Amino acid sequence: MKWDGALQQVKITREDSSGYKEIILTIGDTVASVNTKKVVLSVAPFISAEGSTYVPLRFASEALGAKVGWESDNWTAVIDQ
Repeated sequence: MKWDGALQQVKITREDSSGYKEIILTIGDTVASVNTKKVVLSVAPFISAEGSTYVPLRFASEALGAKVGWESDNWTAVIDQ
């Protein structure tokens, strides 16, 4: 994962047995790029008042080929490759 402050973008890359994936998310934009294919997000990435960058967890995880679950008892997202 890399941050480009000039472009306000997060770039996530992963290479495994299923191939190479590159995800690009731009702060404030509901359109992301997955291997150059445009994908519409339900919510735009943002930077909090404290300076942390937030991206849609389910989208980013599933775009990388992971499965995302939710444990409601613990309020915990579980990511399995």
